[in-house]
This record gives sequence, structure tokens and C-alpha cells, in this order.
Amino acid sequence: MKKSKLAIAATEVILSMLLLSGCHGHANHHNDEEHHNPSFGIANDGNVLTGAPFSIYGFYTSDITAKYGRIYRDAAAQSSGGAVQSGDAVPAPEEWHYVISADLFKDRTLTLPIEEEFTLTGLNGETVVEKVVIGAEDSNVGPVDPLFKYQWHIYNNGTENFGVEHAPVAGMDLNVIEAWNSLTAMGKTPGDGVHIAVLDTPADFAHEDLESRKFEDSDVPDTAGIRNIKGLTPEDLAEDADDLHGTGVSGLIAADGTNGKGGAGIAFNATLTSYAFDNYEDDDDDGDDEDEADYSFVKSSPEKILEIKKEIDRRITETFKMSSKKNTDLFNMSLGFDYLTYNSPAVWQYLNNLRDSNIALFKAAGNEFEDIDDSIIEEERYDKYANLDREFKMTSSVERHPYTINVGAVNAQGIKSSYSSSSADLWVSGLGGEMGYSGGDDDSAALVTTISSYAASEYSDTDWDAGSPFRMLPNTAFYTAKMNGTSAATPTISGVGALIYSAKPDITVPQLRYILAATSRNDEALPSLAVDDSVTISEIEGVRVNTGWQTNKAGMRHSSFYGFGLADAGKAVEKAGSCDSDKNCKKRAALPEEFVTAANSCSYADSDKKNKIICTFKGLTGKDGESEAGSLEIDALSVNIAGYSFITAGQTLPSCTGLNEDPESSEFRAGVVNANNVTQINLTHSDTTVDAVLKPYYTGWDYYGSNVWTDEATDGDNPLEMPAAGFYMEKVSGDTAFTMTIRSQCQLDVAELNRTAKVTVYGYAD
Repeated sequence: MKKSKLAIAATEVILSMLLLSGCHGHANHHNDEEHHNPSFGIANDGNVLTGAPFSIYGFYTSDITAKYGRIYRDAAAQSSGGAVQSGDAVPAPEEWHYVISADLFKDRTLTLPIEEEFTLTGLNGETVVEKVVIGAEDSNVGPVDPLFKYQWHIYNNGTENFGVEHAPVAGMDLNVIEAWNSLTAMGKTPGDGVHIAVLDTPADFAHEDLESRKFEDSDVPDTAGIRNIKGLTPEDLAEDADDLHGTGVSGLIAADGTNGKGGAGIAFNATLTSYAFDNYEDDDDDGDDEDEADYSFVKSSPEKILEIKKEIDRRITETFKMSSKKNTDLFNMSLGFDYLTYNSPAVWQYLNNLRDSNIALFKAAGNEFEDIDDSIIEEERYDKYANLDREFKMTSSVERHPYTINVGAVNAQGIKSSYSSSSADLWVSGLGGEMGYSGGDDDSAALVTTISSYAASEYSDTDWDAGSPFRMLPNTAFYTAKMNGTSAATPTISGVGALIYSAKPDITVPQLRYILAATSRNDEALPSLAVDDSVTISEIEGVRVNTGWQTNKAGMRHSSFYGFGLADAGKAVEKAGSCDSDKNCKKRAALPEEFVTAANSCSYADSDKKNKIICTFKGLTGKDGESEAGSLEIDALSVNIAGYSFITAGQTLPSCTGLNEDPESSEFRAGVVNANNVTQINLTHSDTTVDAVLKPYYTGWDYYGSNVWTDEATDGDNPLEMPAAGFYMEKVSGDTAFTMTIRSQCQLDVAELNRTAKVTVYGYAD
């Protein structure tokens, strides 16, 4: 019988595959009666990391087993066990499938490549063992990107690759391989169909690992001129190394994981749009770039602060305006502005619109945990309380919006990164590592990601990895092993978020937040995340500034260091796939209702000292004006403190005397920062055991509600909301009493606070 051209072509492919795999194929004609040893070939059509199966073709073979992987057959494909077809030059092969299960990676001892052993059973029962290398960088079967083995945030088996003093601890990763395997089982590719907006310095889409990931919706006009098209030049990089930042962030999210170059992004098939947010010019006479300008309102004039605020607002609102569900699924903002607290009604409304459009916003919590601004605040006080929960990072409207997903950083040892800012509104932690190789005793790994499409030699003065062991390795010219900060942790969570979107494309923002909160690993799952909650300020009422991990009445465990914990991509994708059968996830397919307390009252605990205010809030009322009589499950909660301010005359304590200065002076502005430094704000309610520290003692803050330089945060129509994540999923009602306590060494203004203070609950009625 004459074979068709298609059949001949198929046979040639199989024979070619056999030669590539190093197995013993038989290409000669044989009689049916002749005995043949079993042989096989394996195709390079699977993925060792995602669980996508490889095709196996057996000749004269009744069965195939593997030492590591799993082999299975489609029932419909089973036939004669490799019998020879009369007249054919080669036998008709039997087809199997071979898969590397995620279970092999669970104990974090597996190291790629895998030297697999296949045992073939022949038609007459004889066996042959064949060895195939799978997952090597240059393997014919399942090659893995050459830098993947250094990406401990994806798969951490404890190998020290960077010349640092402290090796990564096995298992301290985001469990990404399990997530990839789950998506494969769903018939999906990690990140496929997900569009991510990156607000940062311009991403270099000429990079070999990002060029296939660019997404630009030409139908959406760029009236602000901030969508990144031109990329970066070596001259740009030589002038400012910080311009590498956006490329590093982009690579962590979605670097191409299948091109045999560099490493892999967590959502390696997602697409990215780059918005150049942090590279606009300052118009000061000295010509300094605004990135280098001092944002502190202590040193800047009120007019300059207002100018900076307006430019920030313009870029944020224009970016949000350009985004719709058609071209954006989530935002990554690995940026922030320290000492620049302000409100923006326009930004707040756009953030509401993003939530309502099912577009998630992931925001870096900040890197100021150990920073000391000794030009403003008394340094000896920081030295005295060196282990305090220092930085709470509720500055802009973006951080403070109750549906922003604020992200903290964990290092390769499974501990909060030294720099990672803490906050009552922190939602989840990603992996940001530490400084990477610097030659010191405290060295610990940073993250490996894309850096530039230019070799470091073209901008050698700004090479992040100059002199490090990483730069001495092959294939590292366009990459870095020193990406760190909450700037790095946030894109790792944006990548996890993109995997969740892959599993459930119609997911809502409340569902996404629920999945992250419910699946992240807290200190009970990872003891290394333990937090010392014993630190108190003995000189001010013995108040605890760090309440550690707290378990609320709904069983949710939260801390200001880690949020709900270190994300688990595998568990998150699994829960996303079963969201419709989870009652808590299913109810969040709808947006929550909004309720505001109607009875709000603040008063001094001591009318003479005026340094402690207690506010009570009751009577949750919906937008329809009806009081909530039944039970309400909290999805988000915030308290408005727009009127928080100090009395501006007669202050006597050293930390407070600056408040007596001219309100237009820099001395007064410094006085506000010092007064905030010795102030703590707590929030709790009558149906909880949680005491949320909205602002701890000895943390820097520039906010002062009743002064002109905060321009827009001056009345009840423009609230300054302070969210608290620790009450998540608790039940409250119209009878629940919320209590906010403000303690300070300085005298507070209760009248201003009474004008604005109230609690807002976003919730689901039972």
C-alpha cells in the first residue's frame, strides 16, 4: 500500500525526534514474525515546569514507565502495542504522554535538569531502560530558560547562587510551579489573555525577554504623553540608573518564559503596557530632575508641594482614564512619594472606578522601615526605639484607598525584608529579598530579573551587578540579580494576580482580595514570619506600637508587617478555580454595599491636657438612609480623620513647640512632623478582639488636616480615609460601636476632628 505524503512526513518527524532523544528507533523494514526490541521517542512539546505533557511514541512496546514523571495514555489511542503494519518501512508507533508532576517540586529538593529513566516493556515482556535529560538549558526535551535556576522567588530549593553570606531557605518561594501546573490542568497558559499596566520608569521592550510581551491599545488616545513607546537609550541609563527600575519590574511580572533566554516572569504569557510615570522634569532653577527633588513638605514651599501633587494627580488620573477592562486587568505601581500626604478626589473616584470595573491595583508599601530623617526628627529617639514598627505609609490616596492591594516584602530567609514598610492597610506580602551581593556579612539574595537590552559595558557606571558573582556567570549581560525592595515584591504579587485572572477571567476585585487573604501563609504556616508584639512605649501610657499577629472574630489572621501573609500562588489559583463553590468567594461576585456611621462623637479624655482624644462611631447607615439592623460582613473598612490636627499655640513640650511658629514657615512644618512623631492612632470596635494601629508612635508623617498646604484635605467633603485590613470578614451591625483613640504628647484639636470623623464599612448583608 502506498503511503500518503502526510504519513511520510509524520514518520520523518518521529524518526527525527528519536534521534534527538538518543533512543533506539528502528527505521528498517521488518517482517511481522521478526523479534524487535522495544524503543521509543519523546517530543519536545511539553513543559517541565508547568506540567504540560510531552508526547511519547513507542515502537514494539506494550508499556512505558518513568522514574520521576508520570506516563499515561488516552484510552482512545490504545491499539495493538506497536505491531508492525505490513508493507510499511517503519512500525506504526503507539502514543503515550509524559508529565512532570508538581508533586516532584513540593519538598524543594529537586534540581533541574532531571536525568529521567524510562523503562520500556516489549511485546514479549523484555525490558529496556533508556535515559533522557529533561529540563537542561540546552536540552532537546523541555529546555528551561538559563537563569531560571537563580529565580528563588519562583522555586527556592535552598541553593546559594550569588556569593551571599546567607543562603535562601528552601521553600521560601511563592509556590509558582504548583500554580502553573494547576493552570495547565485547566487548559490554560500562565498569564494568557491578561493585560497589565505598569506605572513606573519606561520598560525596555527591546529587551529579549520583553519584546514579545508588549501590549499597546492604539485605539486609546494618549493625551498625557505618558504611554511608553520610545523606551530607553544607553545615554538615558548613564544619566540615571534608576531608569532601569521599570524594566526590572516588568520582567518579574511577565518575562518570556519559553524563549530559552534569561529567566521567566511569574505570568510569563501576560502582556504589558508601560506608563512612564516617574521620569518627568522638575522646573526648579537648579535644573535637578524631579526624581532627585526633596518631596518633604518641611523643606519645600507649599506652592512647590501643590505643584508636585498636581503633576502626580495628572499622571495617575490620565493613566487610569486610559485603562478599561478591554485593555487592562490589573495595575502594578512600584512607586511612592514619601512625606507627601494629600488627598485627591479625582484619583479616589478613578480608584472606585477601577474596583467597579474589576481592575485590581497592586501598590508597593514602601521601603522606609529603617529610614531615619535626622534633619527633621530627633535621631536619638529612633535609636532608643530601634525595633519599633516605624513606618505606616498611608500617604497618598492610592495607598489609603480600601481596595488598593498594598504589598510588603519578605526575604529569602522567610522574614520581613529589613526595609519593608508596615501598615494597618497592608494586604499581602511578596518576595523582595535583601540587597543581594555586596560583600558584607549581612548579604542575602535579591531577585533576578530583566534590566536592559544593552550590555552593561554600554553604561558601565550604572551596572547594578558590577563586580558581583552573578555578572561573572554566562547569559547575564541583560539581567540583574540585585532587584529588591517592595518595588520587587509588588510585581511578584502582580504576577500571582495575573495567574488568578488566568484561572478566572471574570474575577472581581473583592474576589481577588479574598483569594489572596484566604490563601496567604501567616506565621502559623511559616513560623519565620513571627512578630514580636511585646514592644511598648513605657513613657506614654505603656502603649503597644506593634500588636503583632491578631486573629479576628472571622478567623482571619493579620499583621502590620505581613498583611495576611506571604502569598501562595498554587493555593490562590486553586481557590480561583473553585471560587463559584466557595460561598465567601461567590458572594463577592457582586460589589459590596457602602455604610457610614451616623452617630459620631469625639472628645478629650482630659480636657486640661488635650493630648488624648477618644472618638465613638455608631449607627451604620446605607446610602438609602436606612440604618443597618441586621448582620453585615466587613469587606473593607476605613475611618475618616481629615480633621486630625493640633492646637497651634501654647504647646510646651520639646516635641511640640514648633507648632507655635508661623504656619507659613518651614519651622512650623517641621513642628508638625515632630508632633506626628509622638502621636499614635488606634481603631477597634465592640464586636472584635482586634486593636488596629493606624499610626504608631515614632513613625514619620507630614499630615496636618486643617492647614492650607494640604490644599484639598480641608473639609468633610474631601475625607482622608485610613483603612484597617485586620477587621476583614468580621460581622458588625448598626449597634456596633467603633472606637478611635488618638494619643499624643502634643495638644490636639478636637473641634476639627468632630467636623469630619466617621467610619465607612464596605460590606455584604447576611
